[in-house]
Amino acid sequence: MKQYFFLDAQNQQRGPYEADRLQGYGVTAETLVWAEGMAEWQTAGSVPELAAFFQTQPQYRQAAQPQQVAPQYAAAQESTGGAKPSSYLLGAILSMLCCNPILGAVALAFALQVGRFNNYNMLTDSRRASAKAYGWAMAAFITGIIIIVIYLVAVLIGFGLFSSDILDIIKYV
Repeated sequence: MKQYFFLDAQNQQRGPYEADRLQGYGVTAETLVWAEGMAEWQTAGSVPELAAFFQTQPQYRQAAQPQQVAPQYAAAQESTGGAKPSSYLLGAILSMLCCNPILGAVALAFALQVGRFNNYNMLTDSRRASAKAYGWAMAAFITGIIIIVIYLVAVLIGFGLFSSDILDIIKYV
């Protein structure tokens, strides 16, 4: 049996291989092959000795690339109208850095979800994430202010700046 060379997908010469082993190396009827005694490179399907190997090989068409389809509910959400909600990203970042890092991080997570939902036109989910981002950012601001006030009062008491008279006044207010 003759031994054949073939050109692979990168146009690199491979071989020599016996005819019955060529299919194991990915040779198809359209692959260029050459053997001693041939004048030039030919497709494997046009070489009489190799044609029999490719007659039983099923011809596969390349499958069409699936198109990315948005979820069906996205169109329903889009039809509800209205502008895309704010992400409150800046508020979330500021609340995380300046006030309460734990609650600010939660606000930041929801703020980032708003952007992702807006990109996919999922307005209902985007509005829900926006409301949660706003709520967590406000909770971070409020708790941060309360912590700062408590800290300042503790510092002032520690330095003795509050006299007993002022503390009596604060009790009755």
